Amino acid sequence: MRKLLRTAPVAAIVLVLVAACAPVKSGPGGGSVNFGSAHRQAQELYFIVNNERAAHGLGPVNWNDQLGGLSQDWSQHMAATGSMAHQNLQALVNSGFGGFSGLAENVLAGSCGMSAGQMHQAWMNSPAHRANILGGFSAIGIGIACNGGALYATEDFGR
Repeated sequence: MRKLLRTAPVAAIVLVLVAACAPVKSGPGGGSVNFGSAHRQAQELYFIVNNERAAHGLGPVNWNDQLGGLSQDWSQHMAATGSMAHQNLQALVNSGFGGFSGLAENVLAGSCGMSAGQMHQAWMNSPAHRANILGGFSAIGIGIACNGGALYATEDFGR
């Protein structure tokens, strides 16, 4: 029993590393990702975004599971294809996606070693991405995927 207790934390770390390095699926699937199952850095980014909004006198954006799934699926798609691009959010709005009247998106490509703070700072240094973070949105979902050392991140905002 003592041996099991000593190896349990190592097994948990190995499981986390295997999950982080798991093959990515290609293509957006439109599933949902609840906050508790979102990537650790996605959760950190959520709090960083709301702290940034508060520092500018803005209310928080709420985590939305459907946007979380959209963001995660898109990040996985970018990681699988090795290309950073925006998805067609207008088509989603036109189809009535999640009841949102407007969507916006921040995408980023970098190294899997990037911290949530570094990702956020990169977006804040870009006027268009900064405008999304500080914009009139009420909901957010964030997805992160790594493949071969390359990180792809997506923030999807809804109103």
